[in-house]
Amino acid sequence: MRNELEFEDIQAALAAPVDNSPAGLSRRRFLQMSAAGLGIAAIGPTLGGRGVMAGPRLAHDEGVLVVVQMGGGNDGVNTLVPIGQSRYSALRGNLAFAADEVLHLGGGVALHPSLKGLKTRWDKGQVAVIQGIGYADSTLSHFDSMAFWMNGRADAVPGQRANDGWLGRWLDGLGSGRSELEAVVFDSSIPLHFRGRQASAIGLSADGGTDFGVDDDPNDLRMYDAVRQMATGGAAVSQWGQAVA
Repeated sequence: MRNELEFEDIQAALAAPVDNSPAGLSRRRFLQMSAAGLGIAAIGPTLGGRGVMAGPRLAHDEGVLVVVQMGGGNDGVNTLVPIGQSRYSALRGNLAFAADEVLHLGGGVALHPSLKGLKTRWDKGQVAVIQGIGYADSTLSHFDSMAFWMNGRADAVPGQRANDGWLGRWLDGLGSGRSELEAVVFDSSIPLHFRGRQASAIGLSADGGTDFGVDDDPNDLRMYDAVRQMATGGAAVSQWGQAVA
């Protein structure tokens, strides 16, 4: 068996570093702008003059896609459990769940018993489950699997480096009028699936200083209050955009 890279190594190989220069966008500056609706003067050299904040207000029937990448192993068959299948019981042995231990979704599948919160959202119609997302002729390589998932093309070739990802292609499709804050990555690098051939998500480095909500500087306290007001006042994600448009 060939040596496999660890998740962190694969992620680094499939990602581009975040711009931490003065021309880049810091996590704190992003939060300050988005929470308080600050103008061009407050943006300074970060994004001023590029017109990036003038995105339209979200409609009530629109949403924000949040992609959470959880690196590491996950037992998919014991996350979404097949019910009444003898092969599952035979392969998993004492790790297999009995039908009366799991949270039934119907259609012969159930959730792991610890996923009660997810089951509640399922019952409200807020969760969808996508099965069969593997690829044909698997190379059994973690690197290839991550590259395939990030690229999102059915015709991807194992071992051939992809130049764009599925969310990056969506950004490309928005054209030149897109806001540069259409997609934001909170990490020290921008993974392949957020990069297109013409466009890319903006990266906010997770290493950019004090965690939000910790500093008790008077200016920061006002910013925290602004965030709370956004939560209670129904402000849209483009609140700060309208201030500088």
